[in-house]
Amino acid sequence: MLNLKKVDPLTYELINLEEIRQSEKIILIASESICPPAVREALSSVFSNLYAEGYPSARLSREEESQINNYAEQLIYYRRFSNKRYYKGCEYADLIEVLAQKRCADLFASLKTPASSIYVNVQPLSGASANNAVYSAFLNPGDLVMGMSLSQGGHLTHGNPANRSGKCYRIISYGVDPETEQLNYEEIKKLAEKYRPKMIIAGFSAYPWAVDWEKFSLISKDIEAVLMADISHPSGLIAAGLYPNPIDYADVITFTTHKTLCGPRGAVIITKDEKRAKEIDSAVFPGEQGGPHIQSIGAKAVAFEIAKSQEFKNLQAQIIENTKALAGEFKDQGLKLAYGGTNTHMVLIDLKSFKQELYPLSGEIASRILDLAGITCNKNTILGDTDPIHPSGLRFGSTWAAQRGMKKKEMQDIAKIICLVLRNIKSFSYIVPQGRIGRGKIDFNFLKSAKDKIFEILELKKEEREKYLEGLSILEISGKLAFNFLQSILTQDISKLKFHEGIESLILNKESEILTLAGIFYFKENRYLLVVDSKIIKELKFYLQALSDGYILFDEDIYAKIEGPVMIQEFLEIPRLEKFISKIKSALKKFDFKNNKIFLSSSKTYFIGQKALIKEKENTVKEEFFFKSENALPKKTCLYKEHLKLTKRELINFAGFLLPLWYNSAREEHQAARNTAALFDISHMGILEIKGPGAGRFLDLAATNYIFNLNTGQAHYSYILDSQGKVLDDIFLYRREENNYMLVVNAINTKKILTYLKALKEKKVIIDKNYPSLKIDNEELEIIDLKEQKVVLALQGPKALLILENLIKD
Repeated sequence: MLNLKKVDPLTYELINLEEIRQSEKIILIASESICPPAVREALSSVFSNLYAEGYPSARLSREEESQINNYAEQLIYYRRFSNKRYYKGCEYADLIEVLAQKRCADLFASLKTPASSIYVNVQPLSGASANNAVYSAFLNPGDLVMGMSLSQGGHLTHGNPANRSGKCYRIISYGVDPETEQLNYEEIKKLAEKYRPKMIIAGFSAYPWAVDWEKFSLISKDIEAVLMADISHPSGLIAAGLYPNPIDYADVITFTTHKTLCGPRGAVIITKDEKRAKEIDSAVFPGEQGGPHIQSIGAKAVAFEIAKSQEFKNLQAQIIENTKALAGEFKDQGLKLAYGGTNTHMVLIDLKSFKQELYPLSGEIASRILDLAGITCNKNTILGDTDPIHPSGLRFGSTWAAQRGMKKKEMQDIAKIICLVLRNIKSFSYIVPQGRIGRGKIDFNFLKSAKDKIFEILELKKEEREKYLEGLSILEISGKLAFNFLQSILTQDISKLKFHEGIESLILNKESEILTLAGIFYFKENRYLLVVDSKIIKELKFYLQALSDGYILFDEDIYAKIEGPVMIQEFLEIPRLEKFISKIKSALKKFDFKNNKIFLSSSKTYFIGQKALIKEKENTVKEEFFFKSENALPKKTCLYKEHLKLTKRELINFAGFLLPLWYNSAREEHQAARNTAALFDISHMGILEIKGPGAGRFLDLAATNYIFNLNTGQAHYSYILDSQGKVLDDIFLYRREENNYMLVVNAINTKKILTYLKALKEKKVIIDKNYPSLKIDNEELEIIDLKEQKVVLALQGPKALLILENLIKD
C-alpha cells in the first residue's frame, strides 16, 4: 500500500512543515488546541470509509454504555431489525455514535439534569452548522433573534449580516455596557421585553467573562423565547467544573469540540426536551447536512472519555491560571485589557492604548509582527470598532500553551515579550484606491530579541519534560537521508525498524571509543529520535552536525563522507515513548562505557569506528572477484532477422553481437550519427533491475557515483569497480522508484556485472581490499536480468528530434 509520501509528496511535505511551525511557535489562538494522539488516531480510522446518513435506533440510544460494549448482543438485534440508516453496513457506526452521545451526556450532566434526560446530536460538522441547525429547528425565516454583536464578542452565526443567520432572520443585537465593558443583564432584559425575539443566544466568541445562565434563562422564560447557549469556547472548562454549566437553564446547547475541549474539529447539539431533540435531528440531517463523518464522531467519543480524567481537569485549571497570569502581567506592563479582565481561557487587549505618531496600530499589523516574533494570536473587534479587517483588539487564549506544559512564569514572560514587540512597532499608513490602509514596522534588533526570548521559553520549558525524561534528552534526525546517515553512525542495524519501534545502539568515534549509548526510535517517515544522556547532548549534537556538514575526518579514508545532509534538532515535544524511555534509562544505568562492547551488529556494511574495532579480528573467507570471459561465437539480437532484411552489407561482430554497419567502419558510422541521425539496435545492451529494501545503499556501495542525489525518474553515469579499484564496466543508472533502480551495462560485460552484483549480495567477494570485512547488510533486494524482456532502440543525433516530430503528428 502506498503511503502519503509516495502518493502526494507535496502534501506530505506541507504536513511536516506545519508540524515544525507549531513546535516553533507559542500559539495563543483561543479557538485552537492540540488534538491528542488518541483522538487523531480515531480521526484516521477506517470509519472514514463509511456513508451513514441517518441516526442510530432509539432502542440503542437508550442502552447503557456497558450494554453498548456487548457487541455480540447488539449485532443480533441489528441483523434482526436493521437500523434507521439509509445505508447498510453501519452496525458499528451505530455503536460508536451512541457511545459518543452517552459520554457527552455524562460529561455535561448535573445533579438536577441527569445524563439519562439529555439528548445529544454529535453529527454537526462545525459550530456554524450546529448553530444553523438550531435556527432551522426552532424558527422560520424572518423570525426575530437576539444575539450578541460580533464587534463586541459575539459569533458570526449569532446574527451577523454577512452570515446566513443575519440574512434569513431579523436580528436584534445586544452588547456590553459602555462604562463597565461587561454584560448588563438589566439592559439585555429591557431589550428582550421591547422586541420579544423568538430565540435568545447567549455564549460568546470573544467575551472573556463567564455567563450567568440563570439570568438569561429568566429573561427567556419571561418572553417565552428559546434560550440557546453557545458554549463552543468554554466547553472544556465546563466539563472540568470550572465554568458555569448551562444544562439546567438552556433549552438547547451547542458547542465545538476543538477549542478548550481539546478534541477533533466538529460540533455537538444538546437538549433536554425529547420533542426538540427530534426537531434538532431533522434539522441536522437531512436539513443542514448529509452523511455524518463517523470517524470524527469516533474521535469525539475519545475526546469525551479523555475529558473525564483528572489529568484533563488539571489541564483546564492550568488554562485558567495561565490566562490570569497573562492578563495580570499585561496590566502590570500598562496595557489596557478589553472588557476589564478575564476569568476564562481568553484575554483581549485594546491597542488603542498604544499612542502612535503617524497612524493607529491595528490588530492586523500587530498580530502579523507578533507571529514573526514567534507568538501566534488573532486580531479581534472590540467595543468601538467598525472595521473588522483592521480592528483594534488582540485576542489571546492559553489552552495550547498549557498543553505544552507552560505555567505562570512562562505566561508572564510571554506577556513581557508581547509588550516589547507592540511598544516598538512603528505604525504608518499609505493610500490605496479603497482609501488609507495601516501598516507597521519594527527594528530588527527588537524582533530578534523577542524571537530569541521565545526560543528560550520553548527550550527551557522542560518542567514536565524533564520530569518525564529524568536526565535524558532527545535529538530528532530528519530528512530524506536520515536513515542512511544514522545507518553509518550507529553500531546497530536499523534497516528492520518499523514505525514506532526502537533499538539500543552505540555511537563510536573513528578509534572505536564509545561516545554514548543511545536509543534510536523510528518516529515517522524520514524522522528518527535519538534518546541520550542529557550531559552529552550538546557535544553529540555538534558532532552529528559536523558529520552531516561533511568537513571532519572520521575514517582513514580522507575522501569518505557520511550520507547527508540531515536536520538535527532537539526534540521538544514529549512523545508517547514511555516504555522505550524506561528501557533506555535502565540500559544507561547498567552500561559500562569502558568495557562494554554489546549493541554491535555483525551484519552492518559499515559504521564509524568499525574498522578499528575489528582490525585485529579480521578473518575473512571471501575471495577477490574473478570472471573468465567466454570466447563464444557472436550472438544475435532479437532483431537479427530484421537486420538481414534491411541491410545489404554483412553484419559485423560488435561487442559480441552481430549488428548492421551502413558505413565502411564503426568510426564513420558514429561520425555520421553525430552529424545527422542514426537508429541503433541496442537491445544487446545489458539491462538489470535492482529493487527491494536497501537497493539504494547496495548500489551506492557497488558503484562510484553518489546515488542518493538521484530523484525518481533521473539517471546518471557511473562506474563499477572491483576491490582493486579496476573498472569492471561503465554504466547508466536510472532511479525508477524509491527502492527500484535500472542498471544499463555494456553488452559485452552484461554477464560479468550480473555475476559480480550477485556475488556482492551473497557476500562471496571482497568489496574493498583495504577493508575485506565490508559486506552488504540487506539480503532482501532482488537482482533481475531484464534483457529478455526489453527491446531497445536508440535514435541518436542532432536530427533525431526532427525525425520524431515528423513521425508523430500529434
